[in-house]
Amino acid sequence: MTDKYCRICGCREKKELFNLSSGLKLMGGHFPDSPSVITECPNCGLVYVDTEANQNDFNKYYSSPNSNPFGYYELYGEKNTNKYFSDILSRFNDKITEHSEILDFAGGSGDFVKFLIEKGYKNAKNLEISEKCKEIALKKGVDTILVDGSGDVSSYENQYDLITMIHSLEHFCDIDKVISNSKKMLKNNGFLYIEIPDASKYSDTNSVPYTMFTYEHLYHFTLHTLENIGNAFGLKLVKKGQFFKAESYDVIYALYQNEGVKGTVQYNSDCAISVINYNENSAKRLRPFIKMYEETQEPIILWGIGASTALLLNKTFDKCNILQLIDRNKTRQGLKYKIGNKDYFVEDPSCITDKKATIVVLPYWYNESIRRQIQEMGLKNPVKGLM
Repeated sequence: MTDKYCRICGCREKKELFNLSSGLKLMGGHFPDSPSVITECPNCGLVYVDTEANQNDFNKYYSSPNSNPFGYYELYGEKNTNKYFSDILSRFNDKITEHSEILDFAGGSGDFVKFLIEKGYKNAKNLEISEKCKEIALKKGVDTILVDGSGDVSSYENQYDLITMIHSLEHFCDIDKVISNSKKMLKNNGFLYIEIPDASKYSDTNSVPYTMFTYEHLYHFTLHTLENIGNAFGLKLVKKGQFFKAESYDVIYALYQNEGVKGTVQYNSDCAISVINYNENSAKRLRPFIKMYEETQEPIILWGIGASTALLLNKTFDKCNILQLIDRNKTRQGLKYKIGNKDYFVEDPSCITDKKATIVVLPYWYNESIRRQIQEMGLKNPVKGLM
């Protein structure tokens, strides 16, 4: 075990649930090549990744070409994205006006802020650590503050009426610093909106097995966790809920007001039970698919080697007839993986040699974009996914 501790209640005791990885080198060469374990806090029930990697390691990752910032419109399409953003806005639009100062915390390439601006909230801004994200956001007309949200934010204290964290909190190691910083940046009685994947519904998600265990997700949450966050950090819980995000997967949200007092956190085992079940269900769901390729020995090309698919390379395809590993991310090309008794190096899509082998698309998040690239390249290979 490492010296990691619960970032909600401060408890240093921990209960190991199962191994996540033998090393995070896929995330970048600066990551420690040591095991990472899914762990539960026995005091409040927070489920987190116990790893030697720290916030600086992940800051470097999100600032590097290894991190591929996606756009909501690219992933979900215009119709689903606009409805999704409208649903988010409906949860706090009665708390803000067109003059409100709004900050989307770790808002990526700025899609949500652009949506807010188009709805009349002209003082909406983006906060990011990635120069690449800032560059993309600026092209959309989105003002982006380039700062580490877990670091020094003293220049932005008491400035915002609303801060949103939309699928960003789970990506930080030091979530205690992130939540404390958001409180500092809020005006008195300002509001904080947090939205994250719903761990209690992981097994209901019709996505590639293990997707919710992407190496980028360092925490797993339930509605109980959101209640504990309010008590631990002195935030008044105004509302909370669950919903299905953009025809994709279940999420939870909480709206807090910056006027609460600290309370007592309570233990609940639901999150730990849910992630254990999801881990077991993922293996069961994969088995029939993998067994087919083991028995037929049909030649396959695995496409999409990243943080959300790394678990799939952990002995899953050892008995299959794999020809190549493919990924368009230049920083991952050249990485070596041992599958079964053979070493493979991640290659560029242009290196595909067998024009008849089945291409198996691994990622859930980039399934559609990979299929588009295959089509644009004129490849005639059969294409299948793990959906």
